[in-house]
Amino acid sequence: MSRTALRILVLALVLANLVAFLWLQRERTAQRMAQAPLPPEVPRLRLLAEEEGKGRAPAAACRAVAVAGRERARALARTARAAGLEAAVARVEAQQVTGYWVYLPPFPDRDAAREAVRRLAEAGVRDVQVLGGRRANAVSLGLFRNRALAERRREQAAALGYEPVIEPRARRAERWRVELRGEAGAVEAFLRARRLEGAPCVPVRPGSG
Repeated sequence: MSRTALRILVLALVLANLVAFLWLQRERTAQRMAQAPLPPEVPRLRLLAEEEGKGRAPAAACRAVAVAGRERARALARTARAAGLEAAVARVEAQQVTGYWVYLPPFPDRDAAREAVRRLAEAGVRDVQVLGGRRANAVSLGLFRNRALAERRREQAAALGYEPVIEPRARRAERWRVELRGEAGAVEAFLRARRLEGAPCVPVRPGSG
């Protein structure tokens, strides 16, 4: 190898070592700067997700659970409060259907009503009667526990050309429910753990719970 070639090789090695040294120095400097704490006056870089979630309270929820009886409602409310939820017992007044009354509206006079009773009897429709009082000359076709039986009696009378009416008979019934309030996830978890179904809360008359 000539002296010229040897000088070129040595120079190339020196340059390579110099480049490597400078690169290592730059990396070390960058690492020290990344690890050094920022001055107080320099704001910290925040992710967009952090800014969006800052100050946002967990979503709240209110679910109402229907319960059979006041004591069961109170027991469920106590359990919910022990689980960290707010719970209130509410009384709901509702109409409970007890049966269905089928009748023919009042006829012009009692003779027309009796004629309808006769025709119904001939067609096999029994237990019918002409009414008095405020429904005078109407014809009762019977009171039935379920809608299907009432519909069957209505069809029998309609086949003779009459226009029977089905009127639900109801009585006032008392129902109870428990309103659960709290963080949405906690409320849903409480319901799932007890296999309960909850509906959105609506204003009702409060009871004692």
